[in-house]
Amino acid sequence: MRSPRAASVSTQERAISGVFAAGILGLFVVAATLNASPDGYGTHTQLGLSDCGFASAFGRPCATCGMTTAFAHAADFSLLQSAITQPAGAVFAVSASIAFWILLYIASTGSPVGRTLMHTLGRKLLWGGLILLGAAWAYKVSTWTPGL
Repeated sequence: MRSPRAASVSTQERAISGVFAAGILGLFVVAATLNASPDGYGTHTQLGLSDCGFASAFGRPCATCGMTTAFAHAADFSLLQSAITQPAGAVFAVSASIAFWILLYIASTGSPVGRTLMHTLGRKLLWGGLILLGAAWAYKVSTWTPGL
């Protein structure tokens, strides 16, 4: 007899997983079309977005500074350059690619693996991501060469 936790996810959960997988795939398709800025930030302006208001106002990078550039490097399989550009961005890009495959698996098979992972790792991933973001922000501040 199968345990309740091993039961397949609902059709709605499969559809949601598929939508999220498609969203992540779209994110990487867009990232792959961008030319990563050699400055380590500012790649997002290729999407029609304005310069970072935080950096303009304070002369220092924001907490997410370099994320788009890091994703652009990761989408081109330049993981070392991604990590040098924005360490949290590199980890988030790799995590997003792993999440894509897990979500695609859930959508196509109905596996409850996502539920199990979130139950086991949910809070740890959240706190780990926030700590990583803070540490990466300190790194960006220490390596910042303003050009704005």
